[in-house]
Amino acid sequence: MQAELDALSGPRLRIDLDRDVIYCAERALELSPVRCAIYGLLAERRHRGCGEPSCGGCSRCFLPVGDIRESFAMEMRAWLETRGGRAVRPGQWNERNFRSERSKINRAIRNALHGASDVYEIRFS
Repeated sequence: MQAELDALSGPRLRIDLDRDVIYCAERALELSPVRCAIYGLLAERRHRGCGEPSCGGCSRCFLPVGDIRESFAMEMRAWLETRGGRAVRPGQWNERNFRSERSKINRAIRNALHGASDVYEIRFS
């Protein structure tokens, strides 16, 4: 119940990319390096986006499905390579891989936050 009350005061998100942990409403969620990279890159995209708090899905704030295989995969590869990771190889990242990882991230968030997870979950517009 406290998590749901906390969500009403607005989402609070902090990402520790060095430790592969995201903090949603002060709850720590440990993720794999790939999942933390996905979440971190998407959160950064939203933060740098159009600036409209009520944005419902412009391509500056949200990831268009067509960008998953190319530009987003390149961003992930670059980020993981700086950390010594090799989980994302050229030509092996596609929408199906992304959807699977997104589901796992969202499930971890739901398990940690229960009814207050909605604002932290990854969605397609």
